[in-house]
Order: sequence, then C-alpha cells, then structure tokens
Amino acid sequence: MPLTIDNPSLLEKSLIKHEGLRLFPYTDTTGNLTIGIGHNLTANGISHNIAETLLAEDIAKAITETDQMLPWVADLDDIRKRVFVELVYNLGNRLLQFHHALSAAQARDWPTCVQSFKDSLWHRQVGHRADDLEAMLLTGHDLA
Repeated sequence: MPLTIDNPSLLEKSLIKHEGLRLFPYTDTTGNLTIGIGHNLTANGISHNIAETLLAEDIAKAITETDQMLPWVADLDDIRKRVFVELVYNLGNRLLQFHHALSAAQARDWPTCVQSFKDSLWHRQVGHRADDLEAMLLTGHDLA
C-alpha cells in the first residue's frame, strides 16, 4: 500500500515553518540554488506545469506593463500587439529606450520601426527572435 498522510496541511505548515518561504532564488546551506519552500533548483529544476504557470503569470504582467507603458498598442492589430507584448516580456521598460522605433510604430511606419530595431544591439543579441518579430511588425502576418 502506498504511503499516505492523513493531514497533509499540517505537513505543509511544518515545512513552511522550517524551510521558510523565499520568492527569490538563494543558495542554501549545502550550496544548492533553492527557491520557494526549500525547492532545490540545482537538483530538481522545475516541472513543466510550474514553467507553464510562470509563463502565464509573466505574460499577464507583460500585457499589463505594455498597456501602461505604450497605451497606443491597444489600437494595433493582434499580431503587432503580440510583438510589443513579447518585446516588453523580453526587455521590460528598457523598450522605452527605443525612441525611434516606438515613434515610428506609433505612426504605423513599419519599415522605419523595423529598421530602427535592426540597427540596435538588441537585434544582434537575440538573433532569430529579432528577425521573427521584425518580420511580424513589417508584414502584420504571423510567421508560417
């Protein structure tokens, strides 16, 4: 018969008390990168479900931040909205440093916007991601 715990909430309570809750990674007493309630990232990583939960939370955050930083994006077609949300997901508020690209995008001047991104360090750093997002901005179409 498999092991069962009659009162798992008491086990959780004890683990939280003894492990603590840390929302940022830290190195535990044995040198392992750890997060949460004693979750050993070094040995265990994270599950696919946790990765998807983090993605969903990070997307929601990027949508909110995009709306706050660049309210005019709400008036774009869905493909270009997704590009700007992904740019915020990737760059955060550093996207605001792309003055020429953002001015061109706000004016719907996609060739100038894309050229400005192509001329940036970001473009050289992220490789194919830049090519994909720039193509989507330029054409207004998803990549096949």
